[in-house]
Parts: sequence; structure tokens; C-alpha cells
Amino acid sequence: KKFDAWKADKQNGLNKIAEAEAKAKKEAAAEALKAEKAVNEAIAKKVADKKQREAVVKFNEFKEQEQRFVGFKTHLANTKINSIAQITNKVLQDVKSPLRVHLSGFTVTKTGKVRDKISISVTRDGIDCGSFLKCSAGERARIMFANIVAMQRMTNLNAVGGGLNLICIDEIMDSCEEAGIMGVADIANQLGITVLLITQGKTTESYPHELVVTKRCGVSLIGSKS
Repeated sequence: KKFDAWKADKQNGLNKIAEAEAKAKKEAAAEALKAEKAVNEAIAKKVADKKQREAVVKFNEFKEQEQRFVGFKTHLANTKINSIAQITNKVLQDVKSPLRVHLSGFTVTKTGKVRDKISISVTRDGIDCGSFLKCSAGERARIMFANIVAMQRMTNLNAVGGGLNLICIDEIMDSCEEAGIMGVADIANQLGITVLLITQGKTTESYPHELVVTKRCGVSLIGSKS
């Protein structure tokens, strides 16, 4: 009986040792798993932070490229706008007009957006007259006509064979009185190019080539001015 009791105690001791070892191994495995998880999380965080930094760098590069493109596009637009203003003023100078136009082109706002509005101001004999709309109807018509001639000249510069020496203008002088219409016609005659000028107004001055279109009962009749 004593031997059986000793054997049972010994077995219990061995079982407790085995349980302790199993528990220790389990705890060690859990700690190792926890440590591995922490390492993986740290690695994942570093990778995520790196990707985020790379994404931020890429985004900033794209924004910089966009700003450069906006600046380049604005520069191109303003170059053309300045050219139009210069040629328009050259036309006005050639016909001895005291008027000059000043075009304020595209600008970039603080937010990086392009303000694509063109502001037009006018001077008369070097004196500021304010905006284009403050001019009289006759002055506006002369400026518009000079601007059309300027754009025609720019178009012809890029045309094969020099383009056409012809301008057709349809009713830009609806609000002009007779003097305004005759002023624009006088400019057209001074330029030495073929101009087809259509207007609803009447003129007392006699021109060598003048057609009158009369509409009767919905039918347009073309004839010479008597």
C-alpha cells in the first residue's frame, strides 16, 4: 500500500510538471505570437507611412505640374491677347484715330484657378476713358472694326499664300448714328483692302461701290443707291 501511494504521488508530481511545462510552452507561444504580431504591425505601419509619403510626394508633383501648365497656358493666352491689342492699335494708328485699346488678359488667382476674363480699357489721345462700354457707339464700332482687321491680319500670317484680302462685316454698327457709320466706312477705305460692310443705317456720303438691299413682302431686292 505504501508503494502504491508513493507511486501515485510520483505520478501526480509528474503530471503537474507536464502541465506546468505545457502551460509554459503555451504562454511562450502566445508571447512569441504577440511579439510577431507587434513586429508585423510595425512593419505594416512603416510600409503604410512610406506609401503615404510617396503618395503625398506624387500629389505635390502633380500639383506643381498643373500649376506650371496653368502658368504656361496663361502665358500663351496673354501673348495672343497682347498681339491682338498691338495690331488693333496699329490699325487705329494707321487711320489716324486717337483711340487706343488696352487688354488685360488671363490671370491666376491665389487658389491657382485661371480668371479667363478679358478686360478692355480705352484711351483717347493718351487720356484714360475707362472701360470699352463707356465709349460712344461710333467709337465702339471703330474699335471693333479695327479689332476685326487685326484678327484678319493675324489669321493671314498663318495662312498658306497669305490668306484673303477680304473682310465681311455684318451689322456691327446697329447702334451707330450716320456719322459713326461713315467713320467706320472711312477707316475701311483707308486700309486699301476689300471690305463688305453690311449696315441697316443710311449714309449721305456717296461711295463708288454701294449696294442697297430692300426687303418687300419678305423678298430682298438688291440694287444700287440712286
